[in-house]
Amino acid sequence: MRRRDFITLLGGAAATWTLGAQAQQNKDIPTVGVLWHAGSAEEEDVYLSVLVKAFNDLGYVDGENIRLDHRFPAENPERFRILAQELVAEKPDVIIAVTTLDLMEVKRATSTIPIVFVLGRDPVRDGFVEKYSQRPFVAAGGLISYGPNFADQYRRAPGYVDRILRGAKPADLPVEVPDRYELATNLKTAKALSLSVPQSLLARADEVIQ
Repeated sequence: MRRRDFITLLGGAAATWTLGAQAQQNKDIPTVGVLWHAGSAEEEDVYLSVLVKAFNDLGYVDGENIRLDHRFPAENPERFRILAQELVAEKPDVIIAVTTLDLMEVKRATSTIPIVFVLGRDPVRDGFVEKYSQRPFVAAGGLISYGPNFADQYRRAPGYVDRILRGAKPADLPVEVPDRYELATNLKTAKALSLSVPQSLLARADEVIQ
């Protein structure tokens, strides 16, 4: 074998080994599927950024030591079902279900992959009733809401994923009840409905939308 042929062969072998090592490394990092409800990462940015930061705070960086597989059903019931099945087919280590509809469809698609759900009315009785008594609906024109802080729930979800990835049994993890609630009211909506909001309520509100 000529020296040039040997160098070329060795170079090709090194390149093949490097690509193989990278592929193996990427394969070995845990994968977390995330099923959202809006149609894109941009639409979900206010909460997606909170979720990603929470992972970063725990030492997880997407593409380095974890892979986050986001799916966006655009609030289409059929897409919820299809994307839940797609996520399950990818066999991730954990799936984060953002809404109750996400949870329902992911539960239908798998009984073996751990599921961390962010929003749920009454998971003990499977009371999946949407009423989303949440601040974003008031910001969109609703009159008043009192309910859990959405961002705080997204912030806490990666902690559950972390515990599962470290070996905790999902069945042994308790369902946490939100401990941060917020009261919001929209005075524009109140005025449009010719309603007067009591000052005592305004004084207690976490946010008053003028």
